[in-house]
Parts: sequence; structure tokens; C-alpha cells
Amino acid sequence: MGQGRELRDNQTEWDLHEAAGELIPMEFTGEIQPSIFGIEENKAQGMVSGLRTVFAEREILKDAYIDVIELPINTENLPTFKELRLKLVKNRTSIEKWHKENKAFYLAGGRFVDAIKNKEVLEGQEMESKLMEAEKFFERQQAEITAKLNAERIALVEPYLESVVGLDLTTMDEYIFDAFLEGSKKKFNDKIEAERIAEEKRIEEAKAEAERLEAQRLENVKLKAEAEAQAVKDAETLKELREQHHARLALESELQSFVDAELTAENERASKELQDKKDAEKLAKAPIKKQLGIWVECFEIPLPLNCNSTSIEIQNKFEAFKKWAKLEIEKL
Repeated sequence: MGQGRELRDNQTEWDLHEAAGELIPMEFTGEIQPSIFGIEENKAQGMVSGLRTVFAEREILKDAYIDVIELPINTENLPTFKELRLKLVKNRTSIEKWHKENKAFYLAGGRFVDAIKNKEVLEGQEMESKLMEAEKFFERQQAEITAKLNAERIALVEPYLESVVGLDLTTMDEYIFDAFLEGSKKKFNDKIEAERIAEEKRIEEAKAEAERLEAQRLENVKLKAEAEAQAVKDAETLKELREQHHARLALESELQSFVDAELTAENERASKELQDKKDAEKLAKAPIKKQLGIWVECFEIPLPLNCNSTSIEIQNKFEAFKKWAKLEIEKL
């Protein structure tokens, strides 16, 4: 605060040149350590040598800022604020100028070394390529011969193998390859023959199975027909038995009815005889008038089925006779 008042009261200008002679090495700290960017310490010091004066001035301005920023805001202190601000602007733009110039320098240097590298490397690569082509001539030639041999051998064995992908036949001697080819043929032909035999066996078995199934079907049809015929026969027999059973039951029922009717009639006849006997005994004891009355009442002449006027006349006369007989009995 004391320094701020002195600057304010005396309007003393800050002498920024007093730090020009203090060109001591910069101390790198924190995130701007040169090693982080792969730069050696001595080279980094050379790169920032132009900023030593600017950084020294920045330290003086920072001290002044601490005092000036606490001054009252009034018209008297406005020139002091402006003067310090302009010095800070100049100090900052000096850093930006340094950055622009050095970045442009190093970018140009990078393009320069790229151009040198591209030119020299290209020439070297061309020479290396020519030498490699000569160096690999016989190797390529042998590779072509080997590839041709492998293609020829694969063409011979391919019909007899399931797959030839990645197959290398160039390491075999001629007699070994011939043996391999003959073995592949034999194995292939044996497989074809085995498949043929298996197919014939499968066809024979399928045929035999079909014949067995057909015979089984025919047997089933026969058994079914016999079963149906037996079922019809059994049904007829059962029907006949049922009819016989029903007939027997009906006969037994009819016989039982006849027996029951006979028994009933016999019972009724016996009862009637008993009753008639009782009635006769009772009638015998009754007066003659009553006996004759009962006797007359028993007179019955039923009409014939083919009724006519004569039969009706006879019936009327008979009824008149009964009335006359009853009158005669009343006279007794």
C-alpha cells in the first residue's frame, strides 16, 4: 500500500529496464517441464532466452499491480490504472510476438528438415530397392518354379482330396509324391467303392424292409378281414342267442302267464264252486219262491254275432217270458 501511495502521489513511472541485466536461467516448473515435451534443458533455455527480459518486467508489473489494484477508484487514480494496464498489454504482446516468431521459425525448420529427409531418403530408398530387386532375383525365380511345381502337383491330386487349401507338395521328392498320388487315388477309389457297396446294401435293406412292410400290411388286411368276418359271425351268433333268449323268455313268460291264468281260473273255479255250493246250500234252505226267483234270473239267451230282426224278436219274447215267470212266482 505504501508503494502504491508513493506511485500515486508522486506519479512516478515504473522503470522496467532495471531488470534487463538480470539474465539468469529460467526455472521450469509444473506442466511446462521441457522433459515432458522431450526437449533437453539446455535447448529449452535457448528457446526461451528471448523471454527473460519480458518475464523480469512481468515480475515488476505484478508487484505494482498488487499496490495499484487496491487504490480507490476515482478520477485522480485513473491515469495510474491506465498506465499500468498499457504496460501489461505491452508485456503480454511481447510474449505473443515471441510465440508467433518462434513458432513460425520452428514450423519452417520442421518443413525444412522434412524436405531434406524426403529428398535424401527417397534417393536411398530407390537405390535400396534396385539392390533388393537384384538380390531377390534368384529367390523370386525359385519361388516361381516352386509355385508352378506345387500348382501342377495340386492339379494332379485335387480330384482325390477333399481340400487342397494351404497344401504344400514341393518339399516331396518325385518318388515320394508319386507314392502320395497313388495312395490318394487308392484311398479315393476305396472310398467310392465303399460308398457304392454301402449304397447297394442300403437299397437292398430298404427293399427288404419295403417287402416286409408290404407283407405285414397284407397280413394286417387279412387279419382285419378275418376279424371283421368273425365279428359279423359273432354278431349274428349273439343276435341268434339273444333272439333265442328272448324267445325263451317270451315262452317262459307266456307259459308262466298260462300257468298263472290256469291257477287263477282254477282258484276262481274252486272259489265259484265253493260259493255255488254255499249258495246252493243257502238256496236249498230258502223258501221255494226265492229259489224260483233266483232260478229265473239265471236264464240267459245271448244274441248271436249276426244279429237280425228274428233274433231280436226271440230275445224280446224270452225277456217277456222271464217277466211272466217272475209274475207267476209272485203269486205263490
